[in-house]
Amino acid sequence: MKRIVSITIIGILIISGLGVGALSINNPLQHHSSNIDDYDMVIIAPNMFSDALQPLIDHKNSVGIQTFLKTTEDIYSTYNGRDEAEQIKYFIVDMEENSGIDYVLLVGGIYQLPMRISCVDFDGRDWSLLTDLYYADLYDSEGEFCCWDSNDNDRFGETGLDTVNLIPDVHIGRLACGSLDEVNVVVDKIIHYEIESFGQEWFKHMIFIGGDTFAEYPGYEGEEHNQKVMQIMSGFTPICLWSSKGNFNRGMVAQAFSEGAGFIDCMVHGNVNVLSPDERNSKNYFTRYIQDLSNGYELPIVFLDACKTAKLDMTYMDLYGVPKILRILLTTFLNDKPPSCFAWSLVKHDEGGAIASIGQTHSGFSLTDDSGDYWGSDKFTEDFFRAYSENVTLGEMMTQAQISYITSYPFDDLTVEIFNLLGGPSLKIGGYP
Repeated sequence: MKRIVSITIIGILIISGLGVGALSINNPLQHHSSNIDDYDMVIIAPNMFSDALQPLIDHKNSVGIQTFLKTTEDIYSTYNGRDEAEQIKYFIVDMEENSGIDYVLLVGGIYQLPMRISCVDFDGRDWSLLTDLYYADLYDSEGEFCCWDSNDNDRFGETGLDTVNLIPDVHIGRLACGSLDEVNVVVDKIIHYEIESFGQEWFKHMIFIGGDTFAEYPGYEGEEHNQKVMQIMSGFTPICLWSSKGNFNRGMVAQAFSEGAGFIDCMVHGNVNVLSPDERNSKNYFTRYIQDLSNGYELPIVFLDACKTAKLDMTYMDLYGVPKILRILLTTFLNDKPPSCFAWSLVKHDEGGAIASIGQTHSGFSLTDDSGDYWGSDKFTEDFFRAYSENVTLGEMMTQAQISYITSYPFDDLTVEIFNLLGGPSLKIGGYP
């Protein structure tokens, strides 16, 4: 994460031409048809995952979330569009208007199910960002199909050039499964979580991870931000893994997970395969350490305010802390087996880990102006946790955060696009009674 301090906001605003729209923040989804009682959720996945997803469909229907599956193969043969991503989006529009869906669950990594690349101009640079918000932002401010390419140059979400709304019309989430084994693992975790979590003492624990993220400034900025979230989530018992306490390390992370937690707030530096609480002299926590986690079905929702931790298009050459020659060898011999980013590795771990994660597909930032006001990923994190209530679904929390943030900071398309939900949007947080 980058931090830009003592800059006058007026001088760096990006004129993006965003239309915030007229949707209510408290009731973010607006259906475009009177026929809204057929289904609650559609799962979109390649045909090869169909059988493995059937237990999840049966479970969702049993708890009142009317769910059906549509394969990508069926979509591509039925719906028009300039590419596969647009065909999928037209299908989602059709389902929102004619079947009343609120939730869309994408199952598959970016090589099984495409993820849109958005071209954002921020801080004088072009940023190419992977984002699933493209699939949730169905309509522009006039209620028409929002293609994210109004200038028709096949570059999507261009800041100041394309008309994008950035207001979700459906709750979206992705299970970035690259294999049947991963589908089986995450389906099993979701079913057990929703059936067994309600009323459990472990759920009222919350883990906070932070440190000295900006060494040139006094204090422990990550921990200070953890404390802001701690106040928001005051109903949870905090467990702090902080640099200032000297207790952030591989063993302590495993111990904290083993005791169970409802949420984890992680405000650190990051990369595709590592968390680093301190800018200097950090005790890094690598993806390979996730194998230590044995928390079973006592699964937290993990919010990663950490750069690139959800970079689903990572390659072996992106690995941090690995000698270049080894990265080259891995690329050469495992080219057909792409590695998993940190955020997805937590979710697909078969002995525990997370039930879902929210992470960044690119580098994030936090900006503070001369008055002390701040915005960026820190603020988005707070918006996410403010959306929590006992009866909320995970998709509702994410959508609420996106709408709250882009309504307050309509010039910052970068932040609202880089955070993506790797988990089920209809997940009943804390389980069903």
